[in-house]
Amino acid sequence: TLAEQRSNPHSAASDVHQLSQVAGQLISSALAPNSQAVYRRAAIKFANFSLSTLSKPSFFPVSLNELILFTSSLYLKQFAPATIQTYVFAICYLDNLVTGKNLAKSFLLRKILTGILRSSAPKAPRLPITPPILHSLLHCTSSSSLSSYDKLLYSAMFLTALDR
Repeated sequence: TLAEQRSNPHSAASDVHQLSQVAGQLISSALAPNSQAVYRRAAIKFANFSLSTLSKPSFFPVSLNELILFTSSLYLKQFAPATIQTYVFAICYLDNLVTGKNLAKSFLLRKILTGILRSSAPKAPRLPITPPILHSLLHCTSSSSLSSYDKLLYSAMFLTALDR
């Protein structure tokens, strides 16, 4: 009965254990499977960095200084700015789950990430599509394996662009 369950400390501990498991499952399902894989990769990278550079086997809780050093190491290894930002935010997310503190809101960390974005090599400018390119595309459309309907649509699009 309910009164027996309340008086039995073992069932209360069992209830708490079960509720803790459900809470863990809910937290896990808060991230999409692809995000979980990326966050796992970020955690592994940070753990390796923590062990090799900081000589610290356990990385939670993460200090702001450690996160800044990790960010700098990713930059020096020439990771893409978007990857660095994703990995840093993944570590912040995981640390927030443990500590309840959100390092991602740090002014200094945000400025470092901005600096990484601004100092990365600019992408090659996109050149305009010229009439000779459009003529080439138009020619390729007729010999492609597209359906007749799609060939007509692409041809109309390229001819419209040529007319401008």
